[in-house]
Amino acid sequence: MKTGNKVLRALLCVLLSAVLAAGIECLLSNYRYFQSKKYGGPVPLNESVAESDDSEKDDSGDYIRMKAGCVVNSISFDIYSETATQEKYSDIFIKLSFPGDEGNYHLMLTDRIPVGSQKRTHTYHLKQVIKAYAVEIKVDSPNGIVVISDIVVNPSFRFGFNFYRAGIIFAAILLPAAVFAFNLYNIYYEPEKKKHRKAAALTALVCAGMTVFSGVFILNTKTAEIAWPLENEVKTYNPYIQQFDAFKKGQLNIDVDPPEELARLENPYDKQARKDIKCLWDRAYYNGKYYSYFGLGPLISLYIPYYLVRGALPCDRLLTVFCCAVAAFFFILSVFKWVEIFKKKIPFVFLIGGSVSALFSGMLFTLMRGVEPFYYLALLCALMFTCVFAFLLMCAFTQKKAVKRKILMILSGAAFGMAFLSRVNTVLAPAFITAAVIIVFIIKSFKEKAKFTAVISDLVCLAVPVLSAVSLAFIFNYLRFGSPLDFGTDYQLTVSDTSLNKLFIAGIPASVYYYFFEKSTFRESFPFLCVGRGGIYPVAKDYVYIDDNCGVFAVPHNIALLTVPVYPLGKNKSPYELWVVIAGAVGVLAAAFIDFCLGGVIYRYTGDISFVTAFLSLVILLELVSALENAKVKTRTPAIAFETLVFSVFCISVIIASLLALTVGGNFSAMKGGVFETIKHTVCWWL
Repeated sequence: MKTGNKVLRALLCVLLSAVLAAGIECLLSNYRYFQSKKYGGPVPLNESVAESDDSEKDDSGDYIRMKAGCVVNSISFDIYSETATQEKYSDIFIKLSFPGDEGNYHLMLTDRIPVGSQKRTHTYHLKQVIKAYAVEIKVDSPNGIVVISDIVVNPSFRFGFNFYRAGIIFAAILLPAAVFAFNLYNIYYEPEKKKHRKAAALTALVCAGMTVFSGVFILNTKTAEIAWPLENEVKTYNPYIQQFDAFKKGQLNIDVDPPEELARLENPYDKQARKDIKCLWDRAYYNGKYYSYFGLGPLISLYIPYYLVRGALPCDRLLTVFCCAVAAFFFILSVFKWVEIFKKKIPFVFLIGGSVSALFSGMLFTLMRGVEPFYYLALLCALMFTCVFAFLLMCAFTQKKAVKRKILMILSGAAFGMAFLSRVNTVLAPAFITAAVIIVFIIKSFKEKAKFTAVISDLVCLAVPVLSAVSLAFIFNYLRFGSPLDFGTDYQLTVSDTSLNKLFIAGIPASVYYYFFEKSTFRESFPFLCVGRGGIYPVAKDYVYIDDNCGVFAVPHNIALLTVPVYPLGKNKSPYELWVVIAGAVGVLAAAFIDFCLGGVIYRYTGDISFVTAFLSLVILLELVSALENAKVKTRTPAIAFETLVFSVFCISVIIASLLALTVGGNFSAMKGGVFETIKHTVCWWL
């Protein structure tokens, strides 16, 4: 195709997509405007039927009932809290009573909204249009006294246009149109081409940018530094800062004196026994001193370098966003590197879609919203270094120059070591994969009669940084708790006595259920699919910790992992491919079992396996696509049909993972109220 024709076709494609997107958006934003004309003008509700008083708040929440006496199509009202210091999310219920049945109120709509000191107007369209005697608006709010005012039935609507939604519609039309208009499905990823490598890097940068966008515009991110020396008492800071403070003072224990009553308890780790004693929550208490049981990885790699550069300490959210951005960047690059190493014949568009889907299916955007960021920082830091490790290790295996290969081996080993120092459980599955790769590497090297010294020197370069990190952790453990293998988790002052947590056989099916098959929670209000407490599997141990969670198979992308038992049956697989998938599957099962028995159930623990599961699932799907593309058949129709089906699953997976990441309440940090409302009304065009 000539350059002039390409430009003309591109302009036409963009123009038609823009016109179609604008038309669709006009219909979505304004069909309520035309519908409302049927029911006359707005009707302000001024006559009160009933209102809750203070004695009713604990049982039934705040509510107000206003007489309507007209057909109700939509309702608007203002709401704010007189006592709020910050926005908190509240459940709101809209009910109607009908003529002849005035005493009974029927639920018509429920939603979850941010309520703070700032007055906000909310408008809702009912699912059915009906004549009502009265309207009840009820709020279950944790934010003190809530004021509801200016209730209007069938409010006036102005002509609307949501530019965010129009942009999404435009992209949804333009991308498939461009794929077929320019035959992009016939372009395969060829890493030897510079423009393909640039496109892969651009994909990784865009994904990293999405995490930064989420952190800055969606989360209530505070970017203020923490001054050093500390301005407040040490006990008010997170465990990493407390450990940093301890190191600066030349000690290993946190510089906070535990109450004497704690030492007099027969079992200070029993929550009931210490219920009347004020002590640091979720720190290790050993020999009359507080310690941090959190790993040294974030401290060494993030806090100390930041302090050396800025003379201050970073806030939790800044580090969360940084770790997520780096993890996203190297995760995407690792996918492209995998395809390059094993010479897969994959359409470029499909590969981009699959890598993005795997990133979302790894639940990165959900994990970055943890309500106590320092808990999730250990996991996110470990995931970041694991992604860096995977990419550098694959680069090392493809590097022919000995010196560069050894440098890459050293750097990848250092990354794995830092991941180990951040969170041990997160590197369990990658450790299984790495062990399998090394064994295959040694066997292949001997079969190909490679120089023994060269093979050993490469492995030594990889092993030395890893063993150094492991040795550092063991020495640190020994100096604090008297044993190299004692990480301090048995001494936690938390919800239960964690020293009782042991591996038990009944934990095998339970861990499979919770970590893989537990479904997400459905709600009638946005975002509809949430990370909740839907677990129903009977557990044989009383101490197992059950909290907000959903299994990795709640996102369709990850279900491909279930095909592992038949994966070895395929032909023309490299032994590396075969054993990476098998060892990885065993690794995620082992990590889930250990996490369940020694920790419990919460999506933070599921994050230990979600990235590896998403990556392995994509590897399996890429193998199927490559096999179809390489099949000796006259037409590509079967391959294109399969790729279209799987690409649809990718799109659905991204949507589901995005909705899960927007979960409100529970173990999730609050989003900015205005941003949440914007997202909700962009997605829920019918509201």
